[in-house]
Amino acid sequence: MAAVIAQAYDQLELNSKLRNQLEPYRPNPTGTSEADSTPQAISFDLLREALVVVNAELPPPERRRLVNVLRGTSVYIAPKATPKRSPEFVAHLESIRAEIAQKDYLRMVNGVSINEKNRVGSSVAQELKTVNQNLMVIFNILFSMVAVYACIYYTARTMTDDMGLRVLFGLSFSFLVGAAEAWLYTSKMHSVELADQKRGKHELFN
Repeated sequence: MAAVIAQAYDQLELNSKLRNQLEPYRPNPTGTSEADSTPQAISFDLLREALVVVNAELPPPERRRLVNVLRGTSVYIAPKATPKRSPEFVAHLESIRAEIAQKDYLRMVNGVSINEKNRVGSSVAQELKTVNQNLMVIFNILFSMVAVYACIYYTARTMTDDMGLRVLFGLSFSFLVGAAEAWLYTSKMHSVELADQKRGKHELFN
């Protein structure tokens, strides 16, 4: 291929444009290119034009074929040039990244604050609800005990006229009913606490 380029260069006395295009690829007498000793890539169209010039001066039997000229060569694909970023563009990108990071941080902090406020508000409301429930249960237990005591006290008059026995019967049944209702309420509250703990663990793992 170097011989074809050199021969075409010597024959291009009238075509200065093509001659200038072949100048960088013309080998030195030592066999190397003028720039350095490494092979240089040449465009396919330019090589074909040089071969046309050379074959124009040769008789048909001596004309060279493009396939033979390309033998031993390889295809060179120039790397894609990456556009250089200006300092203004880089600074603009950095400002956009900083703004996005700031918005993400504020969104995260605001989300935590809102969740914390909701948690505190729901905790206070839950405490008040629990206190009201406990007071209501205590009132119901006391009311049941008083009602049972009165019922037994007046019913016992049909069995005995002794006031001490009637008071003893009334107190015994009233305390029995109060203990039963307190046990039922305690069992129910224990079941509710276990359910809340399981639900809290499930939300924590999710």
